[in-house]
Amino acid sequence: MELHYSSNVVNARLAPTNVGSPTLFDVNNPYLTPQLQEVLRQLDLAETGTTTVTSGTATRTTTAGDGLAVLTAGRRYREVGPRLASERRNVFRGAWGFKGNLGSVSDNVLTDLKFDAYYTYARSEDTLLLQNAISRSRLQAALLSVNGAAPVCNIFGQNISEACASAIRINATNSTIATQQVAQASVTGTLFQLPAGPVGFSSGYEWRKTSATFTPDSFLASGDVAGFNPGLPTKGSVSVNEIFGELRVPLIHDTPFMESLVANGGFRYSDYSLSGIGGQWTYLGGLDWRVNRDLAFRGQYQRAIRAPNVNELYGGVTRVVGVATDPCSSRASAAQRTDAVRAVCIATGVPAGAVFTDAVQPNNIMPADFGGNVNLGAEKSDTFTVGAVFTPSFAPKLYFSVDYFNISLDGAISSLGGGLQNTLNLCYTVIQDANSEFCRAIVRNPNTGEINDPYVAQIRNANTGKLKTSGIDFAMRYSFDVGFGFPGLGSTSSFDISSNLTYLDEFTSTPVAALPDIKNECAGAYGPTCGQPLPRWRATSRITWNVEDLSLSLRHRYIGKVTTDRYVVPHRQGAANAPSLDSFAYPVLNDQNYFDLSFNYKLRDGMEIFGGANNMFNNKPPVTTQGPNANTFSATYDVLGTEFFIGASLKF
Repeated sequence: MELHYSSNVVNARLAPTNVGSPTLFDVNNPYLTPQLQEVLRQLDLAETGTTTVTSGTATRTTTAGDGLAVLTAGRRYREVGPRLASERRNVFRGAWGFKGNLGSVSDNVLTDLKFDAYYTYARSEDTLLLQNAISRSRLQAALLSVNGAAPVCNIFGQNISEACASAIRINATNSTIATQQVAQASVTGTLFQLPAGPVGFSSGYEWRKTSATFTPDSFLASGDVAGFNPGLPTKGSVSVNEIFGELRVPLIHDTPFMESLVANGGFRYSDYSLSGIGGQWTYLGGLDWRVNRDLAFRGQYQRAIRAPNVNELYGGVTRVVGVATDPCSSRASAAQRTDAVRAVCIATGVPAGAVFTDAVQPNNIMPADFGGNVNLGAEKSDTFTVGAVFTPSFAPKLYFSVDYFNISLDGAISSLGGGLQNTLNLCYTVIQDANSEFCRAIVRNPNTGEINDPYVAQIRNANTGKLKTSGIDFAMRYSFDVGFGFPGLGSTSSFDISSNLTYLDEFTSTPVAALPDIKNECAGAYGPTCGQPLPRWRATSRITWNVEDLSLSLRHRYIGKVTTDRYVVPHRQGAANAPSLDSFAYPVLNDQNYFDLSFNYKLRDGMEIFGGANNMFNNKPPVTTQGPNANTFSATYDVLGTEFFIGASLKF
């Protein structure tokens, strides 16, 4: 039996809330000069028909001459205070199992049988408290006069009072509960004997069920909160029944140039509770050829699937605000300003006179709703690997391997089109059909054509396209003894050296499978299209000095340089008028080197202490405006600086 419980709290601090959306103002707003009041009056008189303004849970309409004018009011409300988020996560996991020997059916068939069965249950409870957000409806109400009184809020200049901040400030809470259950039983042993050796097998059954429930409070569910991503309540579950089997078959043994040749194969049949997936077969096959003591070759093929997880299927709608370029705005490149693009812009809701002007998109920060899709299918991949292993007899403790990998993935689960920017590009510059799923995902303000709250793009999960990657993995290990030690610990010692190096030759995404000629070649790039940095070279090396019960280890982590995909992708596609590298603020993120130092010391049997420092030279992460958070890529680079740790392990 294994039991585990953990509880952790993560506190985050973000910049004060920024709000920029269509907002109603009284034309006689007392905080404006007479000249600006006249501007609002003229805007009011120029309105045609009825204009609807939605602010969170509140909806108002305005018509010409009613004393109300619509402006897009953009402001960062620093007087409300920084946004604070406190996340508490409690996790419990239990595992119960047993294993044993079943003996043999006969002397030659089904011998040395063993069984293994287990059940696991895990539950996580996540509560997220959000503070210092802003209520859109309260903000709109505080900007209008009530019974002739001056509005509570004066947002022009540095004039927000504490009364205004209190009136619009709001807190919210999210909770997520997830559970996972797994039950498996398997039998292993020898199927029968061949001249080259025993045929080993493994077979069994597995059942899994994953469930999750997301419950936002009413403020978040209604979309009234500005400053944190809103979401709708959702829940769902996925279960699967599987049978599997695997064989290891020795074919040749102790012949010239073939010390051994072993084949392996396996299968798994999975029956999912999801109607879009149903039953799926996966399988593998490979060969291991050991030429002699010094040299071996290996190769493998594998067909695999990945069913969508609970979040991808049932995840609630989350509003994300990010950087993107609207092809209908003044930020469109010269090559994009064509009659065909103009026609699609107009067909998708941009006023004809506003196409390619600042009025369409005042800034390049725009919102999009991301979320689950219950109609998703499974991803399917084919993996080919071939490699060689060198264990030279002249250096018995040296190991070196090199492996080529080639992986293709169909039906990749991702945001529609590969993200907001790709969806915009596919709609306006590639497919150019207002009825396409990509154009239908773009929602605009019917008055201005702007993509801004509450008119946001709908970028839901989809089996969008294809991925292909290939490269070479290198691995090396070597150990050797030396004739010196450390006073008080031992007179001799040894060194262990290891290194793992990967060269990425290709990482190409095809956002839409139906358009196979449109590819994003992302090896060596990063940014809004390619996502996390994908360096050509990446490596981890370690050297460890062992002296009796003490081990000192120095690790080096290397991440190669990457170039912004806003330059790389267009150039590799051969796009006309592709931008120059010097036109970007952060064109290249330089290679990064991290050094980590650690130790392990065995005090006595069953008692060990360990500790160390990661990133001991405090290497700062590279800065870029394209990072998903903290102006960098925290999933790739070390953002904590030097991190110290120490601990102990006790066994009874």
